[in-house]
Amino acid sequence: MEKDNRKRYEIECPECGKILWACKSLFQEMGMLDAGHGSCMECGTFLNLTLDKENDRMIAIRFEEYKEKKLKERAAK
Repeated sequence: MEKDNRKRYEIECPECGKILWACKSLFQEMGMLDAGHGSCMECGTFLNLTLDKENDRMIAIRFEEYKEKKLKERAAK
């Protein structure tokens, strides 16, 4: 098996504070920077992972918060 040499980003679960590591998703590689997701291995919270290219970091928020934010953005248009 080949070694995975992709860049890893340190993220913190906003629910329990567990430190996790994530790589960019295929969609993030294609430019959809807020298209990452995963679950915390400690508490199970489903997370949205957004790549902040300017600061070279990954931001984790609860998926429900992300969904509410996107719905508000769409309603404002």
